[in-house]
Amino acid sequence: MPKYYTRRSFLKMSATGALVAASFFSPSCGLFSDFDLLIVGGAIYDGSGKAAFTGDLGIKGGKIAAMGELKDRSARRKIDAMGLAVTPGFIDFHSHSDDELLLGGDSQSKIRQGVTTEILGQDGDSMVPLNQRMFDELRESLVERYDIEVDWNNFSGYFQHLKNSGMITNAISMVGQGTLRNYVIGEDDRPATLQEIEQMKELARAAFAQGAYGISSGLEYTPGSFASTEEITEICKSMNGSGIYSTHMRNEDDTVLEAVQEAIDISRGSGVALNISHIKSSGKRNWHKLP
Repeated sequence: MPKYYTRRSFLKMSATGALVAASFFSPSCGLFSDFDLLIVGGAIYDGSGKAAFTGDLGIKGGKIAAMGELKDRSARRKIDAMGLAVTPGFIDFHSHSDDELLLGGDSQSKIRQGVTTEILGQDGDSMVPLNQRMFDELRESLVERYDIEVDWNNFSGYFQHLKNSGMITNAISMVGQGTLRNYVIGEDDRPATLQEIEQMKELARAAFAQGAYGISSGLEYTPGSFASTEEITEICKSMNGSGIYSTHMRNEDDTVLEAVQEAIDISRGSGVALNISHIKSSGKRNWHKLP
């Protein structure tokens, strides 16, 4: 089994914790109501960054229809949110639910934390694009673990499979730089040729056209770690300055400063925004580098 599946399995086994929320419901107020759902008395955080304010929220047809003093309006269902926070759904910007979402279900592990949008394809590893070798490896893995048949090799097919699975959260995916390299070069530890770099850029552009967003890298993992700064910079130019480069850097301890500098250089050289995932300065001997 490829190394990038092994790490994902480790993350699942080591993850713990849950957040449970309680709500109180009123009986149905009839079929002809102002709202389908009325959330009353909560501290509303509207997502703008402004301070919370106490108010009510009316929802109809799956959308927020009104906000303010609504407690006397009719609704098919009411939630008393007194003492609770009412917020837009949270975005998990570093999600590893790429395969779990294929199982459908009600995403309790995320919904109970208020997460309604997940950004997949992290650490240089996305589910697609797949050449025949990668397709066969992924199919073997998912059939063995989940009894899921792989019927996709690009983002259009992958996103359609997610929709068909019945997922209730929103999701988008970055394109994995390691996945692009694996597609074109495999796991060989060597520089990419100009022709191979151009092929990776074409694959990335096709992914963006199919709904993918941004490029991620995992430069402590193969095969992404075999790429040079210059190669990654060139790959990121496929975003034409409008995307984001999200990286698990090449190092997070003894050469963490050099790794941060490389990430900045890639961002500046390609003209895209930068996100450094789980940034830290590991090991007591490196704590002085944190500032």
